[in-house]
Amino acid sequence: MVGDRKYDIIGAKNNGICSIAITYGYGSQAELAVASPDYMFDQFNGLVDFLTSDIGC
Repeated sequence: MVGDRKYDIIGAKNNGICSIAITYGYGSQAELAVASPDYMFDQFNGLVDFLTSDIGC
């Protein structure tokens, strides 16, 4: 699950799936950090690189 608010991260965790926070959306970096996502990206390119790599949750 890729999201920009803590609710996205919480929802992913409650459903047992990987949570990826993006800080260039509506939520702040501080809000997202408190939700403890599995991964966090500040730029779109970082997210794309991650999603196209062999690294996974």
